[in-house]
Amino acid sequence: MTLDVRARRAAENIHRAVAVMEMGTMQGPRDLERFHRFRARKSRNRRIGAVLVGIAVPLAVIVGAILLSSDPPEVAGRGTQQSLSPSRGKPVFVDLRTGEITPLPDSLLAGNYPLETTPFYRASPDGTKLVFEQCCSWPAPTFIANVDGTSVHRATPAGVDAVGASWSPDGSMLVYQGRDGTTGLGNLFVVDLNTGEVRQITHLRPLRRGWWFMWQSFAPDGSTILFHRPRRHVAPSEQVWDLWSVPLSGGEPVLVRRNAGFGTYSPDGGTLAYLSPMSSEATGDALWLVDAGGGNPRALVEREGLWWPTWSPDGTMIAYADGTDEIHVVDVATGQSTKVAEGATAEWLDDHTLIVTPYCCRG
Repeated sequence: MTLDVRARRAAENIHRAVAVMEMGTMQGPRDLERFHRFRARKSRNRRIGAVLVGIAVPLAVIVGAILLSSDPPEVAGRGTQQSLSPSRGKPVFVDLRTGEITPLPDSLLAGNYPLETTPFYRASPDGTKLVFEQCCSWPAPTFIANVDGTSVHRATPAGVDAVGASWSPDGSMLVYQGRDGTTGLGNLFVVDLNTGEVRQITHLRPLRRGWWFMWQSFAPDGSTILFHRPRRHVAPSEQVWDLWSVPLSGGEPVLVRRNAGFGTYSPDGGTLAYLSPMSSEATGDALWLVDAGGGNPRALVEREGLWWPTWSPDGTMIAYADGTDEIHVVDVATGQSTKVAEGATAEWLDDHTLIVTPYCCRG
């Protein structure tokens, strides 16, 4: 192993160690926001740090010259394309056909601008409405509004911490993670948007530590809900995640896949996308695809720090965030991956439009 490779690995280990310490001490929403700021700083500084390590290694003049060259870094996946303009500041709509970037209406920020928390969005199946929340500022109400920012109203009961709301395939229901105060993972609840009726569908044993959201979503046929959960009795620094499924009617969850997180079914229900292995930072080192009925998975993207994968409505592309504070879109058939913006998360409004959210608190 060469000196520069050893140095790079040492730097990566330092990054991971700091992240573990940060996660291990989290107790509430303010700690989470510090983690978001830490992750943003880490992603912006990662490439700079790699260059500095290369310069510091003895006899690494040639390596340092390569790292400092003007050639652009390789994009995740199996190919590269020219990226669109980055998004900064407010959440934006990004048109993948034209590169046009349009800020979301201020009413879709829940009155929280300048951004002090990271907003999360989910588009309704017909693309006309958004469900959204301001992550980690408890209590966390969930709102529904038209895409143009009109008709903003609460979707969850007052006083409930409702995290990660996701639409049913027919748009009549939401599933959300209901939490009791600022600690614990909580349980999954379904709210009927026509009647306002709320039903609890899981009765999970509480975790000793950790609050991370469960990334819940309906299966395309609407009969079950997929979610991930940290494994019990595991130290935060060695956290392991598993994918589970629970019937819409409630009942005992069924294990779908071990050592996997951020699971999401393709729109036709035939393919499961997920991240594995998952780190203590709740990010993955590879994006995998596997037939929903089982079989051998294939790696679509292999890159450190992946999170928030979402399918395009036509099932041909997946958008994801990576550890360099970038949003990419990967072609499912070819593995061709393209950087499209800078940000924390991306949600599909339609087959050619993304909603991209920045990290909060950016300078």
